[in-house]
Amino acid sequence: MGSANEKYQYFVSLCKKNLHMVICMSPVGEDFRRRLRTFPSLVNCTTIDWFLPWPEEALVSTADNHFLTTMKVEDETTRKGLVKISVDMQMRVTELTKRYYQELRRYYYVTPTSYLELLAIMHKLLKERKTMIEEQIQRYQNGVDKITTTEGEVTKMQK
Repeated sequence: MGSANEKYQYFVSLCKKNLHMVICMSPVGEDFRRRLRTFPSLVNCTTIDWFLPWPEEALVSTADNHFLTTMKVEDETTRKGLVKISVDMQMRVTELTKRYYQELRRYYYVTPTSYLELLAIMHKLLKERKTMIEEQIQRYQNGVDKITTTEGEVTKMQK
């Protein structure tokens, strides 16, 4: 096929042709400006995707699918309530960031990642509560079983 140098050049050309990188940065603050000044090709040789806040329908869909697949909430009313609460929390925080900016002139960004983290926290809390409730039910059941057993033994002794 050729010399080692030609093979290497072919490999480098394939890498240049097929290499793609994803860099996620907040577009706010001095760090971003400094990076752009230091590496101007970040602007010249890239495609920039600006992600806007999710609409309420996307939040509902994401939460609904998350609760359906990972949390396995059987009760329809409970599942809808959890979805409604999570969407409401995200929307309220988004509104509060506007007030925060108006009062303090400082930005606070609510991102899709923060919403997914909220869903993960809700999942964790729901799991912990289910485990706690199941343990309490088991303890009460053991207590009832012991009372029943003791009652049977007391009845035998009385006879």
